[in-house]
Amino acid sequence: MADLVVSLSGVVDGVAVPADVVRSSAILRHLHAYMRQNADQLGLNTVSDVYADGPHDIPKFTLTPSRPLQADASPPVTLLSIHLVYVWEQQSTSRSPSFAPLFSSQLLLPISSILDDAVEKLLCTQFVRRYPLIFGSWRMRLELELDLLLPLGNALSNVIRRSRDADFRSACNRIIEGIRSKNNVRHTASSAALGACFSLEVSTAILSTLDPIAHVSDCMTISNSLRHVYRASVFPSRFKVTPIVLSSDYMDIC
Repeated sequence: MADLVVSLSGVVDGVAVPADVVRSSAILRHLHAYMRQNADQLGLNTVSDVYADGPHDIPKFTLTPSRPLQADASPPVTLLSIHLVYVWEQQSTSRSPSFAPLFSSQLLLPISSILDDAVEKLLCTQFVRRYPLIFGSWRMRLELELDLLLPLGNALSNVIRRSRDADFRSACNRIIEGIRSKNNVRHTASSAALGACFSLEVSTAILSTLDPIAHVSDCMTISNSLRHVYRASVFPSRFKVTPIVLSSDYMDIC
């Protein structure tokens, strides 16, 4: 699982906020503080300092997952970046929008409360719920299950193979072939969905690199099916955000 870059920009009354204003804003420090405060719960090893690739580039920071997810037969898709845009609409008749107070270097307490709610929703509904294989405790629970699924699949396939009952072996083999067929259908659908996100040339190149799963062993077929059952039936619990403690050492509060 690769590092994930989170970048931030802003818009006030339809006008883009300059990158240097965003970089010096309390709203950026607020988001960054929340990510560091909840890093362990999110399954992150580190949250880097804020940086920019150039003088006019938007600010960003890098998230490093604590543990890579075990590979399976599904088409691999790696999320590399998330770009967040803070949009602020002011009730003002002025034609020249002011980037204060949201993008000020000082954080007003009423705005702090709004930002707390916004970041909590971002982490709960967008990060953890949308990307449970990257963020939150569900991924960790899945990894514990994966450690058991391969030995279980191996044990079941051995029982079937060593059975002296021909009818039992035949019935089990039919079931496994049915599972393998369903796995192939899911694999094909996932590959097609992945290819639909890109141009014809790019999607053709991507699909050509994906390994077919028709040759997968009985052990892996059973294990992959059990993995799918777990992922389809066990849902992430609600993520509880740990609020940050505002201090003048980290950001100005007024």
